[in-house]
Amino acid sequence: APGRPAQTVDSTAALKSQVAAWAEKLGDVRCFAIFGQLLKATGQRGAEFTRYLYKWRVDSAATRHDAAFPRLWRLNIEALVALGRVADAWDAAHMTPTTFDAIEDPVELMEMNLTRAVPYLYAGDVQGASRIFGEVYYRPDSPTTLKVRAAFGLAEALVFGGEPADARNLLREQYDDIAASGDVTLQARHAHLLGELEAITEDGNANFTRSAADWLSGHGEWLGDERLTATSA
Repeated sequence: APGRPAQTVDSTAALKSQVAAWAEKLGDVRCFAIFGQLLKATGQRGAEFTRYLYKWRVDSAATRHDAAFPRLWRLNIEALVALGRVADAWDAAHMTPTTFDAIEDPVELMEMNLTRAVPYLYAGDVQGASRIFGEVYYRPDSPTTLKVRAAFGLAEALVFGGEPADARNLLREQYDDIAASGDVTLQARHAHLLGELEAITEDGNANFTRSAADWLSGHGEWLGDERLTATSA
């Protein structure tokens, strides 16, 4: 664009330097959690940068005492999965920093369990993933947003297990909860998953597929495959 300085080959290094200076000034892991959340929608490049942030600043015993560490821990695992590093994601998901031992908030623990289930799924342990997602989905006190996210995980596990019709039926039941959550990102993920399943199952409803396609097309100005991938976990 006119007036915009040309990017140089070391622009990434310069950006890392700027972020490092910013983080040093704030002196708080929370800034990384926020920054990592913003990067999720940028696909592989965002995943790589999230990994850089995590390893550079947060992968140490001292910073695990910060209240924002569990949030960045989740982002790190999601980044590893996005990069295809499933074994590393598994290892990261199963480490138990002392910070986590003190967590008593049931919602935070459910968030952690949803994150831990993702490496199970992509490592091929469909039953293990289903068990963890099911614990959140069928728990009576699960917040609506977490229940829907657990339903997405269960649906993917059912597809991995060769039961796409059951996955489709489960997703059909989520309309009310998604509407109650008021979360447009959940609506996008739902349209993406259910639209595909309605199309590939023998008794799928073509009207549901068409409705999902129309919704996604209507939000094309901000919605793309990378965003959907980033919100899958």
